[in-house]
Amino acid sequence: MQVVSNIRHSLNIQFIPENIIVSIPNVYPNGANQRGRDFTPTHTDGMPESGGAEKFLSFIKTELLPYINKKYKTNGENTLYGSSLGGIFAMYALCKEPQLFQSYLIADPAWWWDSNFISGLVKEHLDKLIPLNKTVLITAREGAPYQYMGIAKVDSLLVAAKANGAHWKTMQYSDETHNAMIFRTIYDGLKYTYAGYAKEDLVIHPMNGLVMQNKSITFHINTELRKNVYFTTD
Repeated sequence: MQVVSNIRHSLNIQFIPENIIVSIPNVYPNGANQRGRDFTPTHTDGMPESGGAEKFLSFIKTELLPYINKKYKTNGENTLYGSSLGGIFAMYALCKEPQLFQSYLIADPAWWWDSNFISGLVKEHLDKLIPLNKTVLITAREGAPYQYMGIAKVDSLLVAAKANGAHWKTMQYSDETHNAMIFRTIYDGLKYTYAGYAKEDLVIHPMNGLVMQNKSITFHINTELRKNVYFTTD
């Protein structure tokens, strides 16, 4: 929680607006880790407590988000972050309740789960997902992990669908471990989510005057953070 808050604070200096960070602590009843229960949408014999993602998503929808919106000043734009098993849950949430979140940061997701269940789920819901105005950043480790984590299968579906309207991106890192992906994804993901945002106002020089037909004009923009500028000539 503190690490995420620190990353958010550093990005807030220039790259992103203010955000409310909401952490859902893991619990260990009788010493049992509940990530496998809450983040997986199907039950497998290798993890007896698995298959509780539907209930966990219902809790977020009917209890957590209404509570946050009532207690704090929010604008209704929510980001969901998940790594490893949490990456399973993030894509499950996008497919099942796409209206809940506007952006998704998915770090080295364990999409190998239950014989690549997630790739089948994405394929089933792809026609509904593509037109949505969502931002989705998926990160992976380059090489073999990109394949055996099941990320390549989902990535190929998104590429083939030519995700017009949605902002999909998969980033592969060559120098990270599975656990280190947690932090890189938060930093790169928030920058990707708010791409084009700048703290300072955009000022163009000159701001007025005449443009002569067939005569060129030079103008200057006073910020280094704008990568793309769009204009019309009418």
